[in-house]
Amino acid sequence: MLNHITVRVSNLAKTVDFYDQLMAALEYEPISYEEGLAVAYGKYTSEVIFLQSNQKNAVAPNTLELAFNAYERKNVDQFFDTALSLGAPIIINPSIDNNIGPNYYHCIIKDPNGIEVEAVYLTE
Repeated sequence: MLNHITVRVSNLAKTVDFYDQLMAALEYEPISYEEGLAVAYGKYTSEVIFLQSNQKNAVAPNTLELAFNAYERKNVDQFFDTALSLGAPIIINPSIDNNIGPNYYHCIIKDPNGIEVEAVYLTE
């Protein structure tokens, strides 16, 4: 249903360094890049997230949460380990969230812009 998400960030270079590693843990990769302007991550040619330089220098929103599907449970753990190695603040450690459902394995961290980023694996 969703085509892509665009996030305008205050420091594109710092954000790209962060997301390059974080998205690799979920097996997403940069699929398009415009130097100093924008980068898109996805799988093959399907964009999932589009990071764009905030050219008006406004403060990035902190009420946004991005949730990415993980292909396997181990990808959530790799995402979390990568976030830890990048010094990201941790909101929720990898765990089953029984409030959402017994098959909802996830973790939530914050990116350099203060945006909450979640990795989700729906177990069988």
